[in-house]
Amino acid sequence: MAAEFTLGDRALIEGRLIWPESGAIRGSFEIDGEDPISGAVTLGLPGVDIAVTIVSGGLSDTRVYANFNSGAGTLSKFPVEGQHFYQATPRTIFEQILNGSGETLFPEMPAICDQAIAHWMRIATTADNALAQLVRHLGLAYWFEPDGRVRIGQIDYPEVTLDTLDVLPLDRPEWKRLDFADDDAIVQPRTTLVTDYGSYRVVEVRYYLARGIWRGEIFYEDPATVL
Repeated sequence: MAAEFTLGDRALIEGRLIWPESGAIRGSFEIDGEDPISGAVTLGLPGVDIAVTIVSGGLSDTRVYANFNSGAGTLSKFPVEGQHFYQATPRTIFEQILNGSGETLFPEMPAICDQAIAHWMRIATTADNALAQLVRHLGLAYWFEPDGRVRIGQIDYPEVTLDTLDVLPLDRPEWKRLDFADDDAIVQPRTTLVTDYGSYRVVEVRYYLARGIWRGEIFYEDPATVL
C-alpha cells in the first residue's frame, strides 16, 4: 500500500472512496491506530490533500473505522426550508442555502450567478439537493475544492495523462466503466483521461483498498477518442 494514502496522518487499511464530478467526496475506511478520530481532518492522496470531516465511525473490537465527507460534511443532512425568491441572483440563493451549514462558498463564480432570476421556487429539502437543483437549472455544477470550499462553476474536463496508470482489461463500454490500478497517482473527476485505449471524460472515480492493494473504477461519458 502506498504511504501517501492517509486520513488524519494515519494510514488507510481497508475501505472505499467515492469521488463524483459534482457533489461531495465520500469515504469509509478502517484506519491505522488504536484511537478513533473525529472532526476536520486531511485526506492525503498522491499529489493532493483534501479537507474532509469525519461524520461517523469509532472502534469495533481492535479496529478503528471512519466515515467522512468533503468540507464540513454537512450538505447531505443540513435542512433547507422551502422558499420563493424574486429578482434574486443565484449567488444570493447559494449563500442562503449554505448559511448556518458550516460550509464555505468559493467566491469566484460564473457571471450568470450574478444575474437576477425573476422567480425561483424551492421546496423544503437538504442543502445538497438545493444546490444541485439550482446549478442544474443554470447549466453548471458544484463540487468541493481540496481546501473544503464549495465551488460553483462550469466543468471543462482538461486532458490529463498518467504515465504510471495501469488500465486493467475490464473496460465495460455498456456500463461506461473502466477499471485501473495506480499507487503513485490518482485519477480525478472533471478531467479527460488520455490512455493508450482512448480518451475518457471522467464523471466519477471509485477507489477500493483491500489486502494492501488499491484498485479503482472510472465512470465516464462520451469518450472523445477510442483507439
